Amino acid sequence: MGILSALSSLGTVPSPDLAAALPAALRACLDDLAPHELSLALTHLASLGLAPDEQLMGSFLSRAAAAVASTKARAADAADVLHALAVATAPAATSGSPAQALPPPPAEWLASYTAATARLLQKADAASLSRIAWALARLRHTPSASWLSAFSAAAAARLGSHYMDASRYIAPAGQRPTLFDLPQLADTVWALAKLGAPAQRDLTQLLLSKSHDRLSALSPGQLAGAIWALSRAGAKLPPKWLAQFGTAAAPVLGQLSAEELADVMWALGMQHSGAAEGDSSSGSMHKAAAAGAGSSTAAAAAGGAAAAAPAPALLRALAGALNVRLGELRREDVAAGVALMARHGQAPSAQVMQVRDLALLLLVCLCACCRGCVEGQQSA
Repeated sequence: MGILSALSSLGTVPSPDLAAALPAALRACLDDLAPHELSLALTHLASLGLAPDEQLMGSFLSRAAAAVASTKARAADAADVLHALAVATAPAATSGSPAQALPPPPAEWLASYTAATARLLQKADAASLSRIAWALARLRHTPSASWLSAFSAAAAARLGSHYMDASRYIAPAGQRPTLFDLPQLADTVWALAKLGAPAQRDLTQLLLSKSHDRLSALSPGQLAGAIWALSRAGAKLPPKWLAQFGTAAAPVLGQLSAEELADVMWALGMQHSGAAEGDSSSGSMHKAAAAGAGSSTAAAAAGGAAAAAPAPALLRALAGALNVRLGELRREDVAAGVALMARHGQAPSAQVMQVRDLALLLLVCLCACCRGCVEGQQSA
């Protein structure tokens, strides 16, 4: 484990001989590793671009399943396992590491493991809850309705009372709850929306209030997730929040994955036009999530006039990021981005305009926007 950890920390690509020896050495000591060490081992292998063989992966999954079923199981360990699997099977697109995607765990294993975590949720701390939800969303696994209900109840107990989370200090020593910090809250709200859970009003409202003047505390991916999840819940974001988002997001749009960029374009289209251009690429990941897009759009349209146009710096950054991720985006997402820029005077690149069937898709987007605006005015 020591050599594996050191190589991963240094980002050193092992020689072919060492690359072949590491999984074998890990397999030999697997039974001696604690649950969190198992998760670290998988993460280290993935960061080095080393895929565990079928025997090693099978041993990892078996040990993890046995650990979560034991009487000593902890939510933190389960969070580590799921987080490691999510990172290893879907490495960040912008990562500079040699990481490669590993095959996802079998669906049956993931369903059984997730179900086994249900009894751990109520006593889980905020960090573990956030990591579990984030990992399941990244793994694209939707738990049962009863699991989502139990998770939502556990998350609600970790919200705190208001912006400054005074309950951290009011409660007697030893009884103070571990409450969500802003990044954890952003990950949790995003994950629940991706998993198709009903919008949690307390969660979304707290995310909105806690993120005012603090968006710089979020990573690029969390920024994208926050505006998408809030828009997905039907929130009409205040102009000040949108301006702060533009300031924080413009310099980092190029670091977003194609899915995150599509989410941002969808959310900005919703917030700055009063109507969304269909559903976002990742919003349609689950049928349950996609089914709610119409009600969210209607809520935004009924909320009144659209917010002021996005800042020019944000539109320019969006045009650049769209050009970079062009080959990874659905044509519908490209059309939504072009429609957003066209409404606010930002010209897309010639390369973007050459996308097949873009003119037809763009017409559909603009017609949907106009229809949504008219419906919003009539309902007002």
